[in-house]
Amino acid sequence: MRRFILAILIIVVVVLIIAVMTGFITLTSQGGFKAPEVNVSATPGQVPRIDVDTKKVVVGTTETNVGAPAIGIEQSTIKVPVIGIRDGAGEAGQNAAQNGQ
Repeated sequence: MRRFILAILIIVVVVLIIAVMTGFITLTSQGGFKAPEVNVSATPGQVPRIDVDTKKVVVGTTETNVGAPAIGIEQSTIKVPVIGIRDGAGEAGQNAAQNGQ
């Protein structure tokens, strides 16, 4: 029974919304609607200072051994892409990326 009443209420609300949106029902105000006046005063502040230490992405190639198809399988050394992350303060990450670590 409660679901039936809830369904009827939802249908009535949807019909009212459609009637107002299509202009079938027009809502007017006698006294008018006016937003309340609000007075806000504050003292200006400062923008916070933020230091950001970011990492740098290092992209390069390194040599590695992989199986390459031939008459048989033999090991070949080829260059493969390497992506590393380097700390902005040092060269350790760049050296690691170049060495394939």
